[in-house]
Amino acid sequence: MKRIINKTSFLKGLLMVLIPVAAVCPATGQENSLLKNAKVSIDLGFGLPYAWAIPEETGKKIKIDQTELTFKSNPNVGLGVILGYSFPFRNTFRLDPEIGLTYGFTRKLQVPALGITFEEDYLQIPVGIKFSRAYEGDFYFAHGYMLGYEFNVLLSSTYKQGGSHLQLPASFQGNKDLKEAIADLPKLSGNIFLGGYFDFPKGFYLGARFEFPIELFKLKATQNNGETFSNTQLDKKFIYPLRALNASLVEINVGVNIMKWLCGEPS
Repeated sequence: MKRIINKTSFLKGLLMVLIPVAAVCPATGQENSLLKNAKVSIDLGFGLPYAWAIPEETGKKIKIDQTELTFKSNPNVGLGVILGYSFPFRNTFRLDPEIGLTYGFTRKLQVPALGITFEEDYLQIPVGIKFSRAYEGDFYFAHGYMLGYEFNVLLSSTYKQGGSHLQLPASFQGNKDLKEAIADLPKLSGNIFLGGYFDFPKGFYLGARFEFPIELFKLKATQNNGETFSNTQLDKKFIYPLRALNASLVEINVGVNIMKWLCGEPS
């Protein structure tokens, strides 16, 4: 029920942003150059988790007691709105600061052999800057690069374990709301992102970026010194590598800047 409420609230908030935008351009006139440089984009992201790409030997460094874990993960999906403004210079170059608000649909990581499922929901706030070059002609086209940081605010964190697995320590058995079960569970996460993108006519765009979650640095440090994440208790130390594996290594973004539709043709 909590997830349904979160999704509904996010969609209502999204509409509260888009409805005033839909009204402002006709009210001010489509020739307003300031509004033409504004960006309000609907963005859909698809992420490839680290659990898909990370070497098998890394997974063997994550254990419950002495049991090596093999993980299964699903693609990460997010839907949101991106606000920004384009500052043109030297005719064809642009600098675009941006900030967004994205609902990240449930991230799920499984350990099938032990009947374990780890799920988290986040509200994501990407803050970044884009640099691009546009080409004018019969067909509008632009390409550029992006750099930024995405804050991930935890909405829910659940641990589920089913079946009879006597080798599991007691704390790893059963279902738990981790926000209640782990008092010091970090409620804020995030990742650095770096990538490129292409702009097309009518405000459509396609982008791809690499992401580096803050939990990954802890996982990498453990790899380098040969340690293992081997816990006998379900605590925040064990959650860090799970979050790193559940985070996106590569994310593909598609979307449309609706200001191009409401306030005139792309420039």
